[in-house]
Amino acid sequence: MAATNGSEPWANALSEKFKDRIVLTTYPGQSVVDPVELNWGNADPEKRGPILVSRSKETLKKRNAIGAHGGSYAIYNALAIAAGDLPPNFRPNFENTQPTFQPPQQEAWGDFSKIVSMDPFGHNVSTYFKKHLDQGIDVRPTIAITRAHMRVAEIVDSIKSGSLPVDGDVVINSTGDVKVTKIAVEPVWHLPGVASRFNVDEGILRRALFEYTGGSYPELVTRPDMKVFLPPIGGLTVYIFGPPERVSDPNVKLALRIHDECNGSDVFQSDICTCRPYLTFGIEEAIKEAQNGGSGVVIYFRKEGRALGEVVKYLVYNSRKRGGDTADKYFTRTENIAGVRDMRFQALMPDILHWLGIKKIDKMLSMSNMKHDAIVEQGIPIYERIPIPDHLIPSDSRVEIDAKINAGYFTTGSKITEEELKNVEGRGWQSWEDRNLAYFDNLDPSTYYDSPWSDILSNYNHFWADDSRNDDRELATQWLEDDQDGEWNERVEAETTFELANDIWIVFTSRWCQRVRQIKANPSDMENERALLIHRMSKAERFLGAVGENLWKKLQSTGSIIEHSDPDFFVGRRYEFTTYKITRVAIHLVALRALLLRVLFDLYSLVDVYDGAIYETYRGLCFQVWACLPHLKTVHALSAKDTLLMVVPLYEAADSDELRHLYDIKIDWTVFGLAEHMSIEAFQNWIVARSAQWI
Repeated sequence: MAATNGSEPWANALSEKFKDRIVLTTYPGQSVVDPVELNWGNADPEKRGPILVSRSKETLKKRNAIGAHGGSYAIYNALAIAAGDLPPNFRPNFENTQPTFQPPQQEAWGDFSKIVSMDPFGHNVSTYFKKHLDQGIDVRPTIAITRAHMRVAEIVDSIKSGSLPVDGDVVINSTGDVKVTKIAVEPVWHLPGVASRFNVDEGILRRALFEYTGGSYPELVTRPDMKVFLPPIGGLTVYIFGPPERVSDPNVKLALRIHDECNGSDVFQSDICTCRPYLTFGIEEAIKEAQNGGSGVVIYFRKEGRALGEVVKYLVYNSRKRGGDTADKYFTRTENIAGVRDMRFQALMPDILHWLGIKKIDKMLSMSNMKHDAIVEQGIPIYERIPIPDHLIPSDSRVEIDAKINAGYFTTGSKITEEELKNVEGRGWQSWEDRNLAYFDNLDPSTYYDSPWSDILSNYNHFWADDSRNDDRELATQWLEDDQDGEWNERVEAETTFELANDIWIVFTSRWCQRVRQIKANPSDMENERALLIHRMSKAERFLGAVGENLWKKLQSTGSIIEHSDPDFFVGRRYEFTTYKITRVAIHLVALRALLLRVLFDLYSLVDVYDGAIYETYRGLCFQVWACLPHLKTVHALSAKDTLLMVVPLYEAADSDELRHLYDIKIDWTVFGLAEHMSIEAFQNWIVARSAQWI
């Protein structure tokens, strides 16, 4: 209380802002305590009573619940008041905020055992509790219902491919707009009911909530008569496809996806888990069910990182990648950091299903045994469980999905054994830092065992693409790995191939692209993706950073780069190239076509974006590649298409001495389908023609 006596510099301002004395907590029977009656589980909202948590002068004495409105956003409300942006006595105007549809009242709304984590009457407080609002009592909604159009990239792809029709009702146009009803729900806990769900004593629950929220809510301990708590956590959002009235109709089929938040995947499309692919698959199946006359529902819970939080999740990622990301250690990594595997506690999840009036689930778009068991235990049968299709599983998320299947997740396939889990390994950071990939076009990689590159290639995994097509007209691309017996074995189908500018490119999912499905449908999207992922090569160290530590060491040992002892003297450049040695070393390490041509293409995409220095670097590297062509042919004979990447910077040099210098280099022109001997004029004309094709 020293602050109120003026011992702190902000004491006077505090007394001006808050004129009433501080009330740290209250106790039953005090003169300042006269709560409005709250009968949880009463089916009549007037008899049940409103949820009151405001500490305003008009409501403080009548409070019947602990906490604050807004869930995890309550702190921002307090911050806005402290900053003077929000009046402390502000009251919302609820005019025109009524729900866009009135959900029919369900029996569960009056059953205190069926709904314990949300206020079943929280969507219509201006109607149900108008009397209290007219008396100046601060009653707030905890549920809001609206409608909107939704557009999701994967849904747009399905519409374009024809797998999802435009019906004009649910999917309203070919651009991918989908009608949806949205319901936002903030958590409201009936503490006796929550304790019963977890089979713990209410007193233990109250004490734990008090102690492990930093003592933020002392009334959890001092007011056992208050049975309702508004916790400072995220809520949920319901997305309904088709007429929302169908959701509670037992005569129509229902497709349901229960999804727990994963910001990294859901929004930013990380490929370390299946969250976004399963979410978008669930949305599409929900839409299809609505189009078939049923109802589709997706419920999105704010439980980031299995309710452990994003900081813990990223710590787990670090532990996995540094310690060996294998499926047998998947849960151990989390337990070592968080102490538990999962804190989502699905026991409270079915409340929203009861509130919606869902009596059965025809299609459950979830593999989780915890979600399944929680729903079934609440008396809601599930007739069909649909796992995520294999082709939607990102390569780096096999660790997650196989570990979960082994731990009890539903699958229609075979269950992997404990021993097999040890061999399911995610992408390590080495593949992030090193481009250890080579690209072979219409070549049998086994021929390389007799080549000078066998000792190099045996250390890396490789992609091999041929021109054959499968039934879906996709390129038949295989992932090959060199085993200890010197055999090339097919590992898994790689669906990361697409065509661009009449050339075949392999997009390495471990490095270059995490949106393969969108890019296959919209190749122009690759330009944006590339701009995000490439390394600018205007300085030598950026180039070296792109190719990894192994090449870095090799370049230093061969004198291919120069390290300046005083970088500031050399305009901040610590490293510089020496002639075309760097190109030759790159050939020896990673097969030039996979490494350098990829870099050249990235550089070309930046020509119109960045300054001239990067273009000069691009041109210089092109000349180095051309100078090494005789040597390059030993590894892989470039086709005429490959030269297009290198022809553009030569276009401007067609009449220059640089072209003469390049022509004088002894190159086997038959590599490009040209005559073995050709004049400088013919060479010039060929460059101009090729440049015109590309430009």
